[in-house]
Amino acid sequence: MKTMKRLLTTLAIILLGINLMAQTATYQQVVSKEVKGNITEYVSSQGISVKETDTLVLGPPTGNHNDYAYIQQEFAMNFYPLKSQAIGSRVTIKNMKASSKLVYLWTTKPSGGVYGLYVSSLEGALESGEISVMGMITSDQALEMLKKEKDKLDLGLITQEEFDKKKEELSKYIK
Repeated sequence: MKTMKRLLTTLAIILLGINLMAQTATYQQVVSKEVKGNITEYVSSQGISVKETDTLVLGPPTGNHNDYAYIQQEFAMNFYPLKSQAIGSRVTIKNMKASSKLVYLWTTKPSGGVYGLYVSSLEGALESGEISVMGMITSDQALEMLKKEKDKLDLGLITQEEFDKKKEELSKYIK
């Protein structure tokens, strides 16, 4: 009986620990410092959900000299600039952390890269287009798609109902 009680107590502690480790943080919770430490999911100010193990696609750099403003190569706590040759590379999120009103993350190395990547501000990288979540579309992409649908409507290739449905789908991505 004592062994069974110990076993159940140990199991409960393990499950509680796993549950505490799996933490979702929203933009507002991070900015208000309500959530700190390791997180497994982040929901940006734009409503984009980013999870550990998600695949990210590197967009064009927005920093000086064709460097990324929010993304660097990281090796043994040393940081190195990431150049524009990484555009289009896919990386996988290994770890995310909320601290000092920001979400940081570490990834696998990009195609042709030597080191994994460190993202100093997930929010900034998403907003600038330096990274996107595989399968998500940007505001500009959604706007371009909507314009094409409008052209189809104007040419009589689709109905008003079809256009309205597509507009509803795409509007949530347009800033």
